[in-house]
Amino acid sequence: MRRSLARGLILVMAGSFIYALFYLFECKAPHVEASLPSGYLKKGYELPIALSDKKTGLRHVMVKLSQQGRETVLADKKYDSPGLLGIFSGSKTLNDSLLVPIEPLKYGITDGEVNVSVIVSDNSLWGWGKGNITRIEETLVFDSKPPVLTLLSEAHNVERGGSGLILYKLHEENIKSGVRVGDLFFPGHPGLFKNKDIHACLFALDYLQGPGTKIWLTAEDKAGNVTEKKFPHYIRDKAYPTDTLEISETFLERKMPEFDLGEKEGVFQGEENPLLKNFYTSTGI
Repeated sequence: MRRSLARGLILVMAGSFIYALFYLFECKAPHVEASLPSGYLKKGYELPIALSDKKTGLRHVMVKLSQQGRETVLADKKYDSPGLLGIFSGSKTLNDSLLVPIEPLKYGITDGEVNVSVIVSDNSLWGWGKGNITRIEETLVFDSKPPVLTLLSEAHNVERGGSGLILYKLHEENIKSGVRVGDLFFPGHPGLFKNKDIHACLFALDYLQGPGTKIWLTAEDKAGNVTEKKFPHYIRDKAYPTDTLEISETFLERKMPEFDLGEKEGVFQGEENPLLKNFYTSTGI
């Protein structure tokens, strides 16, 4: 009887020991989500990072920039060690999130390729005690120079509610360019001339935009650098005739069922003149 009890106890202890070894030496790396930019690194970028390790917990996270053999550590966070017993309890850190500012100019990064690394380890004894490691790396291009614009056309006379045409030249590829008229943006396009660097942009003013409206030429590259350039123009004022349209309740009751307001259907129910408000919404007045 005693032998059977001792044998059972030994088996239980051996099983627990083996389980502990498998748990302590687990080899699943931490889960890391880092929204690294694609292609270009902008002058100011905040890198969101979400990390987790559901077994032995998080040990260390580091974020760094490197260029031409020179490294700059942006974040270096060590988590409290839970100890061997703590790994089996709830004293370990299972989840965390970081928002790491990346400011290349502040750290002396020059134009060219730059490597961004996120390195996360857990409390596993795997890898001679170093733990499982997740490494995310991205090689990006840092470009601090704004695009260059050359204005080609000279006369830009427009009127309230009218349109105008501008010609300009870009000196690099993959540039988003065009004319801003107040809050409106009109993209420019090549193809009008054999020289693909020459772009044309047809822009317009609405009937509310008269003299004093701000108009400028703009260009933005893939790195987020922006060039804004004023150009000579003259806006001629123009008065548009107005008229008053009388809409009866009967007309609205007959016509409004034909309009599909989608999510806004019934929004004005119970308010004063709901049919009229629905008419304004459907026509964009």
